[in-house]
Amino acid sequence: MGDEAGYRSRLPEQFTGLTSSESARLLQCGRNILVPESLNESWRRWVGPLRDPMVMLLLIASPIYFLLGEKIEGFATLVALVPIIAVGWVLETRAAKTLAKLHAMIAPTCEVIRDSKSIRIPVEDLVVGDLVAIVEGQVVPADCQMIEQTHINVDESSLTGESLPIEKKFDDTLLAGTTVTSGRCYSKVIRTGTATSYGQMSSIIAKTETPKTPLQLAVGKLIKLVTIVAATFAVLVGVVEFVHSNSVTRALFASVSLLIAAVPEEFAIVYSLYLSLGAWRVGKENALVRNLPGVETLGSVTVICSDKTGTLTQGKVVVSDLVPLTIEKSELLEIAVLASATHPSDSMDLAIVQAALEAGTDVDSLHRKTLVRTWQFTPESAYMTQVWKSKESVLVVAKGAIEKIISIADVDDPDRLRQIHEDLTRKGTRVLAVARGEMKSSSGDRATDESSLEIVGLIGFHDPIRSEAKQAIAQAQNAGIRVVMITGDYPATANAIANELGIGSYKKSTLII
Repeated sequence: MGDEAGYRSRLPEQFTGLTSSESARLLQCGRNILVPESLNESWRRWVGPLRDPMVMLLLIASPIYFLLGEKIEGFATLVALVPIIAVGWVLETRAAKTLAKLHAMIAPTCEVIRDSKSIRIPVEDLVVGDLVAIVEGQVVPADCQMIEQTHINVDESSLTGESLPIEKKFDDTLLAGTTVTSGRCYSKVIRTGTATSYGQMSSIIAKTETPKTPLQLAVGKLIKLVTIVAATFAVLVGVVEFVHSNSVTRALFASVSLLIAAVPEEFAIVYSLYLSLGAWRVGKENALVRNLPGVETLGSVTVICSDKTGTLTQGKVVVSDLVPLTIEKSELLEIAVLASATHPSDSMDLAIVQAALEAGTDVDSLHRKTLVRTWQFTPESAYMTQVWKSKESVLVVAKGAIEKIISIADVDDPDRLRQIHEDLTRKGTRVLAVARGEMKSSSGDRATDESSLEIVGLIGFHDPIRSEAKQAIAQAQNAGIRVVMITGDYPATANAIANELGIGSYKKSTLII
């Protein structure tokens, strides 16, 4: 629920930032890339297909054929290698180019102060010493030390696994890769790239070798077994032939002939052919396949875990229900707008503003009022309160989870309110309670400011499901794949959406709240 535009417009006069020449000089020391390319990524794309057990088998078989004088078989084996290796190279190159394009499309930017001006630059161009404006909802682009802040709470789960946001104080350090859940600040960059905590963790991961797929392990085990058995019999035949003929040449020829005959090089060709056909079919569905064995691994999937918002749903929240209690619907929307951020970034705040505009509310006029104080949303409070100057008094407005609002605001019939809330959530609707109160002046204490609140209504929100998601879930279920939906919604809301998607009707599906 940030106030990004307004915050940036209030640029402190003492903040000048780096000069353009200083930043250009520091940038030569390295870009701010938190996730480095894997150490073997550059050559793995070309060498990778050659490391496949089947390809290695053919590479060994071909020269042996030539040594035995079987030129036709030797050439045939080499020819068979060409499409197998080519397919691997094409898949790797295609995936790399597509991922590069996607990265270019979503390359993040950030607001920095340079030459005493606020400008937006790519995150990769950040350097040590830059002054960065960070607002709610933004991922911290580098390790920074706060030099000016307002009610900052940060989600550090990407680094620590801690599920609850951490409150940050003045002069604290914000770590790269974490997310600001509330508040805003100006911070000075102290570490970039792999020198950050996130970058160090990414460097360790980059050094880790990608494990082999189950199919590669199984094929490798089969080849090893066949090779051991074939080599054992080849040695025995060689010994017998040497004893019989007393000729090392004939014994070696007999051993090698048996060894090459026992190794099933045709299996390698058939194996790679079928994986290539699978990769081609998957590629026609616009899926990225980076290596052939990955096709078989995809076919072995038994469980799919999916986030709800933005994946199974459209991620476009709209106001679906207005339930005023003591006021009109238009007035309920006005109070909800005042209880939202003046420069909203939160999806529900945006939905409220959009609904108010469609209802004819003059949102700009509401925002021209004087905002005295904002009590930010936190996971513990689960609601947000704003205090506005209203003629000779102050108007206090709040919105948030119904149980939290009920605990701080008066309501004539709480049981009826809870029943309305339950009816809405059964339809798959997310619900916020809205409260209003008036005081002579703001005390500067949250509890005191909120002491006059009275609940005036409920607002329901709906995030439409994706039409293609329902079809995809049905296809997965028909293939015997268990579908898991992960959401933080109320159980009744989550169950309604799961039923709409067809997840709730499938006995092996799971709903995680």
